[in-house]
Amino acid sequence: MKQSLATLLIVTLSLFSLWKAPAQDGPPPPTVAQVPSTFKNGDMVARLKQGETLPTIVAEEPPPWSPSVESDGTLRLNLGHVMDVVEAIERLIPLMRENAANQQAAAAWTMPNLVWVNIGEGQVPTHLVMRNVTPLQAITLAVEAAGCHLQPIYAPEEEASAGAAGKVKPIIGYRIEQRTGAEQLPASSTRQSSQDRTAAERNPLQATPRVQPAPKLPAGPAGQVSGGVTLITPPPSPELFVRIYSLGAWLGTKPANVSEEEHRGHKLHGLKELISMALDRAGLAERGKGLDMVFHEETAALLVRATEAKHEIIRQTIEALDRPASK
Repeated sequence: MKQSLATLLIVTLSLFSLWKAPAQDGPPPPTVAQVPSTFKNGDMVARLKQGETLPTIVAEEPPPWSPSVESDGTLRLNLGHVMDVVEAIERLIPLMRENAANQQAAAAWTMPNLVWVNIGEGQVPTHLVMRNVTPLQAITLAVEAAGCHLQPIYAPEEEASAGAAGKVKPIIGYRIEQRTGAEQLPASSTRQSSQDRTAAERNPLQATPRVQPAPKLPAGPAGQVSGGVTLITPPPSPELFVRIYSLGAWLGTKPANVSEEEHRGHKLHGLKELISMALDRAGLAERGKGLDMVFHEETAALLVRATEAKHEIIRQTIEALDRPASK
């Protein structure tokens, strides 16, 4: 009898506890998403996202910079394809004018005409911060950051010669093209050149230069005569190498009524035409192929990648221009 009463009591208590237990109609326990320690760019942003239960911590990459112009004229640009970066510069030109230090000069800032040629990927690899730049200067920096270069395009001959005598050809636009060949030196070469230059400045007697002069070429048969200068064509060689030509003395001082950019651009345009004519007269011009050369503004140096035969013609042409005119 006592055992039956005990069993009945246990069953009664069990039923009572089930009747008093609240129904679990609420949400399940919250889950927390795993937050990675870093992203590939080294930054991480954590935010709260309202889920089905309780707020859950998730992670997302930081948003890109919004291209902007600060009150002191500082220009901030995103990384990305060079055409997108240049398009952002065009949109920001009104703000660049508004925040420029020289308002009078900034009033004339406009978007130049651009011709894109063989850009390919053309990626600006990092965010850009520029200070005290014009729109054209900002475009030049962005283009260089993408491994491309910018060259002026001059007005046609008949338009340039329509004005007063001696008037330089106006620049009507710029050609943007991806650098190729010798124009893109590897970073290791740049670092080595810097180390050599530092060693030479520190101890010029012991520093050994790594650049060797090109060998002197034997004279070949005389070519065409132009302006008293005989073009000697050396034996042809298919190997290409880079030679640096100094143009500082030949460029000279700009006229008072012409900007430095127009002065240099006009003279370089004439030099390239003269070299092309000389190569053609010497039988070295290649149809459909231009000269692989680039001009370094700060040092007034011309870097040319060509064969020995072409280098000899270019050297003779530049030396002829450096000679004083005969009276």
